[in-house]
Amino acid sequence: MTNTVLVVAFQVPVTVWMSRFPRRKALAISGIVLTVSYLGFLAGVELGHGWAAPAPEHALGRALARLQLSTGFGLAVSSAVITALAARGAATLWVCLAAATLLAAAAVDARPAPHA
Repeated sequence: MTNTVLVVAFQVPVTVWMSRFPRRKALAISGIVLTVSYLGFLAGVELGHGWAAPAPEHALGRALARLQLSTGFGLAVSSAVITALAARGAATLWVCLAAATLLAAAAVDARPAPHA
């Protein structure tokens, strides 16, 4: 939840601020920001008290692997799919993206709750 709030609050202002730097400088700054975020996750784990990752320790590796597989696959094919849809027109692109998003939302909602 904290990550989501921070992204929503700071993504646009930081992107606008970084747009005035050359690409190499922006990439270097991005690396520093990621480093700080990783250390923040470490601090959350070490501090405990509700700040740790919201998954049982024995399932954390599986959960991270699923996340990487799902995002990695999506990133690998999304450019080709979006390009092919855009070539067929704006309506095809946006209707297909809207339908895929609703389908994904329904699949997430229909998934049984995890066991504690």
